[in-house]
Amino acid sequence: MRVYGAGERAPQQNLTFKPVSQDEFLNDLASSAALITTAGNQLVGEALYLRKPVLALPESGNYEQYINAHFLKEQGTGDWVEMEAVSPEVVRDFLQRVPEYAAKIDPKRVDGTRAAIQAIRCFIHKAAQRPPLAAAI
Repeated sequence: MRVYGAGERAPQQNLTFKPVSQDEFLNDLASSAALITTAGNQLVGEALYLRKPVLALPESGNYEQYINAHFLKEQGTGDWVEMEAVSPEVVRDFLQRVPEYAAKIDPKRVDGTRAAIQAIRCFIHKAAQRPPLAAAI
């Protein structure tokens, strides 16, 4: 297992601590079986797009991350646990279920590009139909 963001240190059992490196992290993510991370929307979405199940650890007090974690579990594409409750048993259980989670991941469901483009076009169309605002002189 590779750990990013904890600073460089000597390996411990099966953990390798790596310095923050965008290129190395992306390569590791692409070649990984799964991801254990905080529950931020961007990284969780990227992992699911790459068909990587996620064990989410929402940051305390960050309600967006709890919402993301909830839906991750509800969709069956991963699980979540409070950061303070992570244990070797929780990680082992998650890793044993990775094939089950991976089978439920549909990258098309997490790619919101078309929906975003549609929303932008709709906004532009509506904005173009409004009369211009009067200039204050």
